[in-house]
Amino acid sequence: MMNSAIYKDSEDFKLKRKRQIDTLKIFNDNVQEIQPGAEYRVEFWSDTRRLAILVQLGPDFPLEKPILLVSPNVAHPWVDHCGRITSAPGLINFTQHSDLGRVVHAIVREFELRPPVWMGAESSSSTVESSNPTESSAQPAIPTMSASQPVQQTPLPQMIFPELAELSLSELQALMDNQDRRNEFIEQSPVSQELDEQLDQLMLSIENLASKD
Repeated sequence: MMNSAIYKDSEDFKLKRKRQIDTLKIFNDNVQEIQPGAEYRVEFWSDTRRLAILVQLGPDFPLEKPILLVSPNVAHPWVDHCGRITSAPGLINFTQHSDLGRVVHAIVREFELRPPVWMGAESSSSTVESSNPTESSAQPAIPTMSASQPVQQTPLPQMIFPELAELSLSELQALMDNQDRRNEFIEQSPVSQELDEQLDQLMLSIENLASKD
């Protein structure tokens, strides 16, 4: 216990925590600092609605997982009934070697490409508030549909991992049932490899600029 407390006061721990926060700002737009070093808000559009992910970093982060909440609450396989994001792949497997920014960005992209279902009429009252009261009041109302109205079919958005379409049902089921296989699939994905390369290049550029100052 004492060793853990000492480590959390070390420069190495502080540097790792700062780097994680830096990746949040690098990979995501509209990042608001609510509480320096501990709480951040990432706002984005999902279809015609404004969503926000609240990022809460405990004192042991990044040794422990961040707490991610979506507001207003939505129905999605990654989100529990309280609005906490619990089942996003990057969050499930989060370690101190993960990148917080990439994890949040993957969740944002999921909600952008596949807009989640809004949790009833009460969600409209908890829509992300704007700093401009006029702008907030201009939010469009949720349309109501009668049983006689035809359901409009919309095209499916492009998949983040298009290689999934090449797998058989048994292979997809194996991915769902085996966390190690999911990890391996994500790590070998061209999307993940490209992001790794971009992050390495970006961090190298930041370090070079910092060394010149």
